[in-house]
Amino acid sequence: MEVDDEATVSVPMALLNRLLEQLATGVPTGPGMPLRPAPEPKIAEAPTFSGDRKTVLAFLTKCRMKFAGQPSRFVNEDSKILYAGSQLEGPAFGWFQPLLSAWQAADRPNPPEVLSFDAFATALTALYGDADLAATAERELRLLRQTTSVADYAAKF
Repeated sequence: MEVDDEATVSVPMALLNRLLEQLATGVPTGPGMPLRPAPEPKIAEAPTFSGDRKTVLAFLTKCRMKFAGQPSRFVNEDSKILYAGSQLEGPAFGWFQPLLSAWQAADRPNPPEVLSFDAFATALTALYGDADLAATAERELRLLRQTTSVADYAAKF
């Protein structure tokens, strides 16, 4: 009986190639399995932010949703900060512009606000966020009056 060396090697090679594909994509492959992961969902761009205190938390939340839903586009902290910075305008962009210049300067250390997205978000919130969210929420609840239908009232509450 003669051993077919090519057939003996091709079976383990096919198995190794499939295992390498699984490692590279994180998705099991094989008969009936997809070769590539499903495409990332389309997620709306974060709205532009110009410094309105009432919208800073929504802006940051939508940025985080974008990062989580499309991780291949935001592989590091720099890409997250640049994306969020590109969505700033007006006074908020005026705050970011010198940070960006300092960040790009090779002769200076990076400002702490651009070391991570969390640091960026903390700095933006400190500058433009509500200083006392609990008091603001309590005040809004006290001022809430039913002037329309119960459904509209409940939606505001």
